[in-house]
Amino acid sequence: MSASSTISPTPTGNASKMRAAAALLATAVAGAGVGALAKVVDAGPMGNVGTDYGLWVLLVALIGAFGPNLLEAAARAAGFMGAAMAAYYAVQAAQFGYFSQNLFVAWFALSLTAVPVLAAASFLARRDGLAAALAAALPVGLLLLEAWSKRHHPEVASETIVVDLVAAALLIAVLSRSGRLQFVRVLAFSVPAALVLGPVHDAAMALVPSS
Repeated sequence: MSASSTISPTPTGNASKMRAAAALLATAVAGAGVGALAKVVDAGPMGNVGTDYGLWVLLVALIGAFGPNLLEAAARAAGFMGAAMAAYYAVQAAQFGYFSQNLFVAWFALSLTAVPVLAAASFLARRDGLAAALAAALPVGLLLLEAWSKRHHPEVASETIVVDLVAAALLIAVLSRSGRLQFVRVLAFSVPAALVLGPVHDAAMALVPSS
């Protein structure tokens, strides 16, 4: 076999890996920017929106839904959220002179575990059929769950409730583009999903330290 015929990595394969790495880096940089901004506006009238999880569920679900494949969708979402949490708590330390180490570790751990699952579900949800509708019900159900949990405190959580409901409507529209039947399926599965996710959510939040 001649030297010219020696098997080597194809330019196309290398270019694909470079594009994937660049996209992952860009997503992480964007996450850092969003995380820093969320902490900066934390004390403002829209502060609850960045503190509560609804906005983050929407962003992770959109990253997952528009990922090129399942693995990259999950990796990009994890990179985005991990960088966002790092920036969020770094700004906290710079602004207030203290660093919530336990909270950072807890949310960073969720960024590497629950976030990729949510992104993968959102990627699979763009297909048609019952399985895709069930996958779509995961992020939508989380949004409905948070909105419902805030109903007793509208004076301090009205912004969060509005964001959650608008985000849920947006995700239903994005994840059920295959047709009206899929739209109905996602809508029908989302409320039961919220009920099922309630105890899971409560158990997970119990593990997150308060400071």
